[in-house]
Amino acid sequence: MIEKNPENIERHGGNPDRACPHCNAPSQQVGANCTECNKTVSTVLPTYAETVHIVKILSREWFYKMTPLRWILFTFLLFITGVYIWQTQIIPNPVILLAKHPTTELSSMSKFGEWSMASSNMQRTRHVKEFNQQPSGKLLWSTEEGFLSGISLPSIVDNTVFVGSSFKFFFLDASTGEIKLERDMGGHINSSPAISESLVYFGSTDTHVYAIDRFTGETHWRFKAKSLTSGAPLVSNGMVFIGSGDEHMYGLDAATGKLLWKYFAGMHISSSPSLENGVLYFTTANGLFSVNYRTGQSRMHFRTYNIDNYEPPVLANGLVYMDKSGTLQITKAGLREWPGRHRFETIWRILWVHRWSLPKPPAQSGTLWRLYPDNKKAWISSVPAVTETGLYVGDSDGKFYARHPVDASEIWTFQAKGEIRSSPIIVGSNVYFGTTDGIVYSLDTRTGERLWELNLGSPIKLPPSFAEDKLFFRTEDGKLHAIH
Repeated sequence: MIEKNPENIERHGGNPDRACPHCNAPSQQVGANCTECNKTVSTVLPTYAETVHIVKILSREWFYKMTPLRWILFTFLLFITGVYIWQTQIIPNPVILLAKHPTTELSSMSKFGEWSMASSNMQRTRHVKEFNQQPSGKLLWSTEEGFLSGISLPSIVDNTVFVGSSFKFFFLDASTGEIKLERDMGGHINSSPAISESLVYFGSTDTHVYAIDRFTGETHWRFKAKSLTSGAPLVSNGMVFIGSGDEHMYGLDAATGKLLWKYFAGMHISSSPSLENGVLYFTTANGLFSVNYRTGQSRMHFRTYNIDNYEPPVLANGLVYMDKSGTLQITKAGLREWPGRHRFETIWRILWVHRWSLPKPPAQSGTLWRLYPDNKKAWISSVPAVTETGLYVGDSDGKFYARHPVDASEIWTFQAKGEIRSSPIIVGSNVYFGTTDGIVYSLDTRTGERLWELNLGSPIKLPPSFAEDKLFFRTEDGKLHAIH
């Protein structure tokens, strides 16, 4: 074994000895073969003495020997690190996780034969996979003219239709359309209800979020926001998520109505939230937001303008689909915006525009593509219904598009008679939608073949619901129709 002494260092060209990085044998010559394992002693890793020094720094001895100045510096750095982590929300908020947790696991996800929330599922895809039979285009019943007002969409559970109106909330028989229960409210109910077990959740223009008993109509709890709540709530993992005109997204305990968290978006929130993989998505007029569903901490703000604030973002195929300025905006889902990146890229763009010698700044993280109508003067005014193999949406020219959901390549296009103002619904291999000339269309999703059509006699500007093998359409004359 080579001895660690001045003569040894001199004999090997002045190179210091170190521990073998392979077998840890001490006092081995750097660059030579180890006397124990015969492998080359690398110069990349620290020497034995350096390794011992690093261990000592990280040991308790370093803390015991710290001077007051070092303690002050250490405390300051620890404080700055803590503030940075807290402000940038890199880790989940421990206060909310430990002290503010939901008391149940209530969920509004639709079960077989139900439509227990707007768009049927958490991702808002408007895709029904399981059912008994397709509607054949026969009108089952219609309410009287002027029965409903506003934009609340019906939810259906256990043969009961739940829908809001002007200062009213109705429970209807899904088979006959007869009123089972009628409840007076303190404001307009534009919010589409979400139902979980025995409770019905919805917002009101009287600034309250309500949870009422779905059998008696009695108030179970109500939560007061600072402005109207018109979006459709989403219930998941024992929490209710709903946005408000006071520019906040709220996370409430579904059983008690207790506030668990709130997120300030900076603009009025009328859209309904969507949820996937523990991330809550919603839109305002200035872009798409995503937050941690459990704590409400920000993950991303995709900045884009003229977003339709009434339409929910649709989550499918690892993408987010949004209605923007008469087109569809598609971005990546699940992204995280790192602190300071937007400000840095904004300065970069400003300098680049002013002809500084800088490379062209990249597009905003998550940007993918947009879908435009065939006619440049037409517009898309709704979000699509989406499956794994197709994206379906209509435009103001009456064109109904079937496109590949990932790259927007054409599958087929169908020409309807009137404008298409609302989202379609997909049931198995059929897609259904309404037009402003009052016609309901049924098409084959694979070929675009028209299967049947039904004239309801009044413009259709709101999307349908589907439950118990029946379609439910609202028309502009205030009627609610059931088609089987």
